[in-house]
Order: sequence, then structure tokens, then C-alpha cells
Amino acid sequence: MYKFYNAHPKQLRVNDCVVRAYCTVLGMDYNETRKELNRIKKELGFDSYKNNSFIKKLFSKYEKISFPAIKGTSRMDGEMFCINYPKGKYVLRIAGHLTCCIDGIIYDTWDCSEKCVYNAWKIK
Repeated sequence: MYKFYNAHPKQLRVNDCVVRAYCTVLGMDYNETRKELNRIKKELGFDSYKNNSFIKKLFSKYEKISFPAIKGTSRMDGEMFCINYPKGKYVLRIAGHLTCCIDGIIYDTWDCSEKCVYNAWKIK
């Protein structure tokens, strides 16, 4: 359900989850993705592409799947997401982080599969 993958060209461990998730799920070059995100951020009037409102606008063209908290039931976590969505490409908004899931595997620099998934965007 998890595979270590660091899209950063120098394999640095930096606070770049938005760039890593976006370029990994779309199969884009890391540096080109960073440039594109900075351009879009400026066009939309944001200071940071880590801003929740920016992320919502960035992925607004994709189908959004929400996982609201329901009293008395366990919330969807990354592992359950992988089981329930074994095919396709998704960006996941989890507790304090953005990651991607491709065909039931979370690709990231750390195993975040135990974290709650708030929503996901199906990438086509």
C-alpha cells in the first residue's frame, strides 16, 4: 500500500509535498512542476501553493471525493483508501499533508497510510 518515492531531483527531504504529489501523479518533471505551480499561484493571487484554498482551486477541475467524519465510525485512512480505490490516480488530502495514490499504492517519502484522508481528487 506504500512505496518510498522521492520525486525531488536531488533526493532532498524538504517540505514539498504539494510539488511531489502533483508531479508524481501527473508524471511530470519535478522542476517543471515547481515552476508551473509558482506561475499558477501568482495568477490566482496566492502567496503559497501549500495554502488549502490554492490546493482546492488547483484540483477543482478533477472529480473530488470527500470523506467526512461520521460519529461512531472510523474515518477513512490511507490504507483503507488503497483497498477501496485499487485502480486509478488520486491526490489525497490527509491530516497535514498531500500525497498521491496510483493503483492502490501511496507514493511518498514516508508511510502516511495511517493518516486520515479528508478528500481525494481523481486524476484523469
